[in-house]
Amino acid sequence: MSNVLDVVEGVAEALAETGEDGQIVKTVRTRDPSNPTRMITVTATYNARMYFDSPRAGYVAQGVSVQRNATLYVDWLSLVDVATGLPVNSIVNGEPVFNVVTSQGDVAVRADGTRLTLLVNIGTNINGVTVMGQHEVAS
Repeated sequence: MSNVLDVVEGVAEALAETGEDGQIVKTVRTRDPSNPTRMITVTATYNARMYFDSPRAGYVAQGVSVQRNATLYVDWLSLVDVATGLPVNSIVNGEPVFNVVTSQGDVAVRADGTRLTLLVNIGTNINGVTVMGQHEVAS
């Protein structure tokens, strides 16, 4: 078992115990398969286990301004396509295979209905593999 799998399973366990159920809404612009010159918008929704770290104030420029940051952590192994009811990521031959990951611009819907826009992924990288979604968020 690799270090990557250890961390992925640790993330799944930690968020199973401390996180909340929510959804990730991904919107992607792609070419229309029936008319390649036209662009279409495709939206997919995934159930996910996530943890929201409440905003914290940090002082920058010698305390002149306050910067408030909130972070959302997402267990990529927990992603389940709402349309099919099937998991989209798995472990194959002892290694995680991520077919769908969270990315900048996705919308996370928390258990209480709060919608948060994900900013750039700053997730943990182990042996060159990003193992979880860790995003600063904007409401």
